[in-house]
Amino acid sequence: MDTLDNNFKNEPQQTPQNDDNSMAMLVHLLGLISLMSSLLGFIATAVFYAVNKKRSHFVREHARQALNFQIGYFLMQLIIASISIFFLL
Repeated sequence: MDTLDNNFKNEPQQTPQNDDNSMAMLVHLLGLISLMSSLLGFIATAVFYAVNKKRSHFVREHARQALNFQIGYFLMQLIIASISIFFLL
């Protein structure tokens, strides 16, 4: 993880291109898949992050934020499902 951060530290701060904005928006929209299945939304976001993490700093940061949200959302659903099943039994 540190090697990725070191690779982008020396990168000059640039305004994101239109394509970068579209890719960042796409990774956040992949979260809508989690409305059908939280695991599927997590997998889709993780695959997007793995494929596009070296694209640009802007896309990498948005992909990381979306992935962190999906992990939290998935864990929250697991906890709620566990508690619900416990009270139903």
